[in-house]
Amino acid sequence: MAFSSKKVNRSKRIVTVRLCMPELLQEIQFRSLRGGGTISSRATRTYEYYPNSNLIHYDNSPDLGVTELFYDESGNIRQKTIGDDITVRYRYNHENKILYEDYPNTNGTPDVSYDYDRNGNLRWIDNGYVRMTYQYNTADLLEDVTYFLSGETFYIDYEWNQDRTLEALTYPDSERITYRPNGYGLPTTVGSYAINAAYHPTKHLESFEYGNGVLYKAELNDYNVPSSYEITNGSNTLIAQEIYQHNFRKQIYSVAKQIGVGASRFTETYRYTPSNYLKSGVNELGAVDYSYDLLGNIERKQEAGEIVTMNYSGLSSGSRGTRITTASTSSGNNYSFDHDLLGNIINNGRNSFVYDNASRLSSVSDLGIQYYYDGRGHRIVEMLPDQTKITLRSDKGQIIYQHNVESRLAYKYYGLGSMLVAENEVPCSINCDISLVMQPRISDADRTLESSDLAISEPRAEVINDNLNYSYEVTNLGQDRAENVVFIHRLPEGKIDSYTISAGTCELIESELRCNIGGLSQGQIVTFNAVATGISLQRYEDLSFARVTSTTFDPDPSNNSVVRSTPGGQSCQTEAAAQGTFAENRLDVIRSYRDDVLTNSIVGPRIIAAYYDSSAFWLEQMENNSWSLYVMRLNVAAMLLISYIGLAPENLFCLMLILLLSYIYIPKIYNVDLRKES
Repeated sequence: MAFSSKKVNRSKRIVTVRLCMPELLQEIQFRSLRGGGTISSRATRTYEYYPNSNLIHYDNSPDLGVTELFYDESGNIRQKTIGDDITVRYRYNHENKILYEDYPNTNGTPDVSYDYDRNGNLRWIDNGYVRMTYQYNTADLLEDVTYFLSGETFYIDYEWNQDRTLEALTYPDSERITYRPNGYGLPTTVGSYAINAAYHPTKHLESFEYGNGVLYKAELNDYNVPSSYEITNGSNTLIAQEIYQHNFRKQIYSVAKQIGVGASRFTETYRYTPSNYLKSGVNELGAVDYSYDLLGNIERKQEAGEIVTMNYSGLSSGSRGTRITTASTSSGNNYSFDHDLLGNIINNGRNSFVYDNASRLSSVSDLGIQYYYDGRGHRIVEMLPDQTKITLRSDKGQIIYQHNVESRLAYKYYGLGSMLVAENEVPCSINCDISLVMQPRISDADRTLESSDLAISEPRAEVINDNLNYSYEVTNLGQDRAENVVFIHRLPEGKIDSYTISAGTCELIESELRCNIGGLSQGQIVTFNAVATGISLQRYEDLSFARVTSTTFDPDPSNNSVVRSTPGGQSCQTEAAAQGTFAENRLDVIRSYRDDVLTNSIVGPRIIAAYYDSSAFWLEQMENNSWSLYVMRLNVAAMLLISYIGLAPENLFCLMLILLLSYIYIPKIYNVDLRKES
C-alpha cells in the first residue's frame, strides 16, 4: 500500500493522506483547531489538534461523529466524550498506570478500578461484577490469579523455573499441567495431552505427539510461513493433511485438503484484489465472489450459491461510511439495521442487541441472552435461557476453563502455545452449587465503584489468671456494604485457647486465627474476643498483628491492619539508625515489606519477634557507642535493599542469622565492647 502526502499550509497543519489503491481510494485530512480546508466528497475523517501539540482534541469520524479528548499533564487521556451522550473519564497513578475508568450510567457499563504493588504489578482489577486479584513471586512473575464472582472464588496458579519460563499451570479444579520448557523457553509438553514438542529455528511449532499416540507435523516454506500440516498415527498412516501455496505477498492461493484415512483430496483456490482483499475462490461449498465499495465495505458477496447485497452509510443518512443499513439475499430475505452511537448493530430486523458503552455485547433481549465481562473486557458469564456458562482465561487471554452451572460439567482446554491440543469434559469438582446473581456492586449516579472502608481497632488486652484476654472491633466506615470480609490474627507465640466472634465463623491453626465474617454493612461492628496462654501482655502489645480484608474496593487500606511493633513506647533501632541518612524518608518501604510479606509467611512473624526482642538492646548501644550506630546503619541499608527486591522470608531468615553472627563475632575480632562507650 503506497501513501502520498501533501502539506497545504504549515500554520494550519493540513495534511492530506491518500491511500493509493486502485479500488479503495479515500482521503484523511488532518486539521488543527484553527485549520480550515475543504471537505472531500469521499468519506473524510478529520483530526484537530491542541495548539503547539501532537495531542488530538477533536476526532471527527463519518461513522461516530465528533469525539473530544482531554489530557492530563503527562499526556494521558483523562476524558473522552463521544457525541453528546457518552463521556468516559480516566484516572492514573504517578507511574501513568490506569487507576479508574468511569463510564456513564447507561447500558449497564460497569466502572473499572485498578491497584498496583510497589513494583508496578497489577494487584487487582474490579468492575463491580468480578474482582480479580494477582500475586507475584520475588521476580515479579505472576504466581496466582483469584476470581471473585458472585460470592464464589476460582484460582489459577502459575509456576516458573529459574529461567523465568512457565513450568506448570494449575487449573481451578487443582489439575496441574506441566510444560517442561526447552532452552528457548518453549513448552515441550502439555501434561499428558501432548509430549515431545519440537520447533523450527524460527520457533514455529514443528511436531509433537498427542496423548493418544497420534503425531502432528508442520512444515514451513521459504517465507517461513506454514506450507503443510499433517496428522499421522503410530504406523505413519496419514489421517489428515493440508498443503498450502502462497504468492509473493504470503497470501494463500491454494489449499489441498485431505480429511480422513484414504479420503479423496480437494483443493480450494483463492484470488485477491491488488489491495489484499479476497476477491474470488472455490471451496467445498462452491464458488465464492466478493466486491467492495471505495471504503472497503463488502457490497456484494456470493457464497454457497446465494448472493447477498449490502448498503452502507455514515452517521447521517446518505453520507458515506461503514455502517451497514440494509441487506438482501437472492433467496428473498431482506434485512435492515439500526446502530447505536458507537456504531454497533442494535437491530437487524430479526433480533435486538444491547451493547454497553465499551462496545461489548451485553444482551440479546428478545432471546433472553445476557453477557457479563471481567475488568479486562473478557466475557466471563454467558446466561442463556437453558444454561449458564462461566469462562476463565489464562494470563495470555486464552480460554482454559469453562463451567456449566446447570449441567454441573466443567470443560478444560489445553494449549501448546497458541494451539489448542485437547479438550476435556469432566464432572464439576469445585463451586458445583454456585448460584449466580450478577448484581453489580455500584452505588451512586456518577457510577463510582461501590466502596467500603474497613477499619480495625487497636486491641484491648489484659491478663486474667495468667491468661491473656484481648479483643478487636472490625467496622465498616464506608458508604457501601463490604463483601467477603475476612479477619486474620496472629500471635508471636503462645496458643489461643478459646475465642468468640459476633458474626461469622473462624478456623484456628496453632497461633493464627482466620475468621470469615461474610458481608459487613455500613456502620456495622463485629467484635472478636480471645483467650491465649503462653504469652505476656507486654510481648502481645509489642508484637501482635491483625488484619481485615474484603473483595469490595477499599479506598483507604491504611486502617485495615494493626501491627504493634514499638517496644516500650520507643522507636525501633531501624528508625533510630536511619535518622539523618538517605533511608530516613524510605522507611515506609521496609514497613510495607514487613506488613505485606513477612507477616503473611511462616517464618516472617518469628523474624519480626526476634528483631523487636533485640530492639531495646541496640537502641541502648547506639546511644552510647558510635560503632554500633554504623553497624545498624549498614543493617538499615541491607533491609531497604531486601524490601525493594522483595526477598523471600526464608532467605531473609538466613541473612538475619549471618547478620546476627556478625554482631556477635565482629566486635570480638576487633576487640570492641559494645556495652562500653567508644
